[in-house]
Amino acid sequence: MNKYLKFCQKYFVRKMLKMFKAAQDIFQMMEIKKILIIFHSRREVNIS
Repeated sequence: MNKYLKFCQKYFVRKMLKMFKAAQDIFQMMEIKKILIIFHSRREVNIS
């Protein structure tokens, strides 16, 4: 029983870390997109 609980804990921790990493990746992508959009809009303003 104890071994099973330890396995469950490991599995959940690993799953949570994977989800957290995925969320971080999505957040980074969104930040990069925001920066690119700002950069492009500034360039367009400079051109006109």
